[in-house]
Amino acid sequence: MPIFIAIFFFFSIYIGMVVPQKFGQLLPENSLKIPPYSFLANDITREEFAEILKRASEVYAPVVKKKLGVLHIQNGWAFDEVNAYAQRVGPLYSVTIYGGLARHPLVTRDGVLLAVCHELGHHLGGAPKTRGIIFKWPSSEGASDYFASLKCFRNIVRNDDNIGIISAMEIDHGVTERCALTYKHDDEKAICVRAAMAGKSLADLFALEIDGGMEISFDTPSREVVEENEDKHTDAQCRLDTYWQGALCNRPITEELSDRNSVDGACHKRRGDQIGLRPACWFADSK
Repeated sequence: MPIFIAIFFFFSIYIGMVVPQKFGQLLPENSLKIPPYSFLANDITREEFAEILKRASEVYAPVVKKKLGVLHIQNGWAFDEVNAYAQRVGPLYSVTIYGGLARHPLVTRDGVLLAVCHELGHHLGGAPKTRGIIFKWPSSEGASDYFASLKCFRNIVRNDDNIGIISAMEIDHGVTERCALTYKHDDEKAICVRAAMAGKSLADLFALEIDGGMEISFDTPSREVVEENEDKHTDAQCRLDTYWQGALCNRPITEELSDRNSVDGACHKRRGDQIGLRPACWFADSK
């Protein structure tokens, strides 16, 4: 029996090398490029970028290890692409974040962290999964966005001076008030605000660069209702709605999302939840 396990293990690695399992780009394919030292770049430094990736790795490497995997977060600061992606090769859970993404003027430091969390979400975001014929490991784009603000971002920043951090932030209308209605403790409220505004940072990027400058707001949720789960990227408003609802779902970060159902670890109508739900603009699963 051990020899068959060994054969399967090496075969899975071989398949991973021959057929790249590159999934879950943060943005759809695009030609955006922001090289280091570009006049378009924001003020995020190489050192800050590396620290964000390090923090994410320190929190989630042990999580992946429990799943008999190895997490590698690739620092792509030198690359000018405005994107990020996840990849699986055998037991290797890989995430690559390009420097061009971190340098985009609409992307904040918290936005970079949320982008890392989105890519981790393809590995750890649970159901619904993509409907691939061969590779079924990735959580869908919407599931990864939801995981990013529901679990990952909150988990990584929970020991920060969150109240102090949001005191220096520009916060959109209604965000603070809505977070205050959902959470009891001031630090939880502050984390909710940070997650929401990190989502706004990325959604603003999607709106400008992918959706032709569409206007988005926390006050104007998408009216689209899908009949079946959408695997791919949705528009910027739908993605903002997803980050927002993830931030508003007060399920404990210690409750893992399930690969088999959409209820465990999440806010769901079957629990009687009214807020923090995956938006209907991409989610239709009632299991």
